[in-house]
Amino acid sequence: MHALRWVAKRPTLRSPLAVVALQGRSDSGQGASSALADFRAGSGELAAVVNGDEFVDYTDHRPHIHTVDGSRIIEWPDTKIHVTAAKSSDRDLVIVEGVEPHFRWRRYAYLLGEVLAELDVGMVITLSSSIADVPHTRPPTVVGSSSNTDLSAQLGLRADVEHGPATAVGTIHDELDARGIESVSLRVAVPHYVAGSNNPAASQALLERFERITGVQTDWADYRVDVEAWRADVSEAVNEDPDVVDYVAALEAAFDEAAASTAPDGEDLAADFQRFLRQQGH
Repeated sequence: MHALRWVAKRPTLRSPLAVVALQGRSDSGQGASSALADFRAGSGELAAVVNGDEFVDYTDHRPHIHTVDGSRIIEWPDTKIHVTAAKSSDRDLVIVEGVEPHFRWRRYAYLLGEVLAELDVGMVITLSSSIADVPHTRPPTVVGSSSNTDLSAQLGLRADVEHGPATAVGTIHDELDARGIESVSLRVAVPHYVAGSNNPAASQALLERFERITGVQTDWADYRVDVEAWRADVSEAVNEDPDVVDYVAALEAAFDEAAASTAPDGEDLAADFQRFLRQQGH
C-alpha cells in the first residue's frame, strides 16, 4: 500500500491557503483539531490521503470501529487533505487533518510537502495548542511565528529562534522552507491543569487570530456560549480545592503582570499580512 494516495485528480484552486492541525502532542485540549473542524463545516472534497501505517503507533492512537448499515468499518488514523472554498473569500483552502506522526517525521513531512506543492499552495498556517502555566479565567494567548526571519519581520511575527527538542510540526515547517513554501505557526497556550478536556477557548482564540491575520472568515464568535460554559465548569471544579484556588490566583497575577508589559497591535499585524499576500499574488 502506497503511503500517499491521491483520491481525485489535482483540482484547480484559487490562490490556495493551507491550514494544518494534527492530533497528538501539539493538540492539548483539542484546541487545534477542534478549530480545524470549523473549516470543514462547509462542503469540501477529499484530495489526498497519507496512510498512517508508516507513521502512527496504533497502540497509542487506536483505529476506531463503526457499524454502518450492518457493516463493520475501521476508521484508520490517516492524514486527510481536503480542499474547499474559504468563507466570504475568493480563495480556496487546503485543509490538512490527521494524527501527528510518531515515526519517520522527515518522510511524513516530505509527503505532506509533495501534496501541498502539487496543489500549488503558496502559504501554510499550522495550528497548535500546548500546555502552559496560564489560568483558565484569562483569554488564551496565541503566539504567531515563522522560521523564515524575513517573513517574520514582514508580518510582524516572532522569529523562531528557539533551542531544544524538535517537534513533528516543526519538521513540517522545515520541509516547507526547503520547498520555498511560506509558513506560519499559530500556537495557543492551554492551562495544564485542564489539558485533558476539550478547550473551546483555545479553539476560539486560534480561529480569531487566523481570521484577523488572513482575512478569511471563521466562526470564532459562535464559540462564546461554549467558552462561558467551559469556564464556569472549570471554576466550579477549582473552587472545591482551596490550594488550587490559590494556585490559579497566582497564575492570574503572573498573567496580568505579563499582559501589562506587552501591547500587541493586532490591526497592524492584520494589515501587514494582507499586504504580504497581495505582494505575493495570493
